[in-house]
Amino acid sequence: MVQAPISQSEACEQMSTTLDKLQSKLFISPLTIPADQFLNTIYPSIPKKVKSTVTEISTAKNVCEICEAKLSKGSKRAICKQSGDWEEETLVPSSILICCEKCYKVSIWSELFGIFMRESLASSSCDSLELTELVEHYLTVNGHKLADITKFNSAISLAVSLNTTMKKLNMTFPSKSKPIDKLISELVVS
Repeated sequence: MVQAPISQSEACEQMSTTLDKLQSKLFISPLTIPADQFLNTIYPSIPKKVKSTVTEISTAKNVCEICEAKLSKGSKRAICKQSGDWEEETLVPSSILICCEKCYKVSIWSELFGIFMRESLASSSCDSLELTELVEHYLTVNGHKLADITKFNSAISLAVSLNTTMKKLNMTFPSKSKPIDKLISELVVS
């Protein structure tokens, strides 16, 4: 008996669900982007307000909301976690978190992918050391032993597949529907 092929949106939903089950705190996912990038996309006409809003959110937090590391003023990063409305082919923001540099680099797909690419092209071990630290951070934060590297590899494989399929779907951000302050109050975890 041959099963009917699943749609791209169904594939995205399955991959996203599997990624969520694989990771408990620190997520590798193309669905997480820098908060300022997200807000500038939704509110392109008010970049100064977006910048001041992200600064205000960051100032209020002194601990990484993912790994609970203490944060200094210069080490705070804001990310926007999203989920996919796969049938509508839109990205839906679920939360804005303040995190440390390591959690940021693991969470933001373009950052992590860039580190992988630099490592594959580099002749020095500097990038390899950075990648090793990020893998260790990912495993530790998610409660895995360092020997459980296959969990990291599985998350990377799923994230690559999800990213590729999302590009084919041409996922979009929701249009501006709320004032920025109202949206932020809904997305920022107190």
